[in-house]
Amino acid sequence: MQKTNKKIQKGLTLLELIVTMVVASILAAMVIPNFTASVDKSKASAAAVYLRVIRTGERVYYTTHNTYIACAATPCTITDIKDKLGVEVTTESYNFSIGPGLTGDIATSFYATATSLKDASTIRIDQDGTFTGTSNYLPSS
Repeated sequence: MQKTNKKIQKGLTLLELIVTMVVASILAAMVIPNFTASVDKSKASAAAVYLRVIRTGERVYYTTHNTYIACAATPCTITDIKDKLGVEVTTESYNFSIGPGLTGDIATSFYATATSLKDASTIRIDQDGTFTGTSNYLPSS
């Protein structure tokens, strides 16, 4: 009986490691932009929900006072929104403000705007519930 001297190879060769790294890099390059877009879209959706809540608060305020909220500084700030409408919004991704609408008179129209902290794009809702703005993720009215 003859013994053969075979070395048992353990581990990966440099070529196998490089091929694995290239494949992983290609997969990451395809997945990361889609993930980022999904995160941006979900943040815009959350901002739209806050805008709808602000609009509802404005409508309730209007039924009681026959005017939309007026603030010392125009547009109204987060603090004004909380104090006058009782609506708390988080400002991690968007800043929120309220100002006079198309008529220029806060008594008859308003807009609430969410401005992205990432790219300054906007989502705006008016007293009629119509969304406008510069965001790529505008909700349907």
